[in-house]
Amino acid sequence: MGWNERPRRRGGAQTESRETLWAGQTLMLCHVFIKVKANTPRRFTPQFYLTNEYRSDAHLDTVTPCNALAHLLNSPAIRNQNQQFSVPMPVDPVCGMEIPTETAEATTEYEGDSFYFCSNDCRALFASAPEKYVETPHPHLIEAGGAIIPRLPYGRAKGEFDIEITDPTALQEGDSVTFSKEITDDDVRKFAEATSDTNALHLNDAFAEKTRFGHRIVHGTLVSGLISAALACFPGLTIYISQNIEFRRPVDIGDSLTAQCKIVDELEGDRYRLTTRIENYAGEIVLDGTATVLIDPLPE
Repeated sequence: MGWNERPRRRGGAQTESRETLWAGQTLMLCHVFIKVKANTPRRFTPQFYLTNEYRSDAHLDTVTPCNALAHLLNSPAIRNQNQQFSVPMPVDPVCGMEIPTETAEATTEYEGDSFYFCSNDCRALFASAPEKYVETPHPHLIEAGGAIIPRLPYGRAKGEFDIEITDPTALQEGDSVTFSKEITDDDVRKFAEATSDTNALHLNDAFAEKTRFGHRIVHGTLVSGLISAALACFPGLTIYISQNIEFRRPVDIGDSLTAQCKIVDELEGDRYRLTTRIENYAGEIVLDGTATVLIDPLPE
């Protein structure tokens, strides 16, 4: 679950006290966080103790040394005053998004535990390799082209990418990445909501019919966002420095696009100059330009 235990020493002697970091919170516990008898099939997770699942002494036959945290959670002062103790929401084990249990789109059981997901797509990814998502901490970065890239397996995010690099440990001129995706009406409406760009050209059919385009088209900055998606496929952490863009033709809702970013010059200080291009399904260039990026190593 990505939680961390750190033993504390007092007066030079090792004690059983633990300061535990979990879900962005520091929990001070009187003993080792949890001990499970040898015949218990699976350790209980920290969230088990921080939710309504644990509320009595009934579990003392399998859990030691104490249930003090359960008594704490049963306290009316804690239950009624969230500002004193905030119970974390479940976390989607695939993408790492916090998911309120009442709004989770999908759930599943695995080795006696309940898991909640932001989408059926994340649940499908989980079902393909549950051990990977349960036993390793977030973030679950993707491996591709012999390197780790900073993309998350976020089930709702559609699209495919391809990497052509000579040496995953040292980017060089000629290395390139591509990212392909269909731009749907849902993408357009969510982009308008996220950015407040509610231009009627993109959202209203009757209005768009009277323009030079004759129909609704995709926001230009939504189209150019595919360049950023492609850049995230390079090994390392890519940081935008500058971007020059020329929009060649409009993009219709439902078009499938492919963004390509290719290194054309290695600059000083881990900086690179790239060509950036987006084509539609017919191979027509809809966007052309150049970018300068800084690529840092991924954090340990």
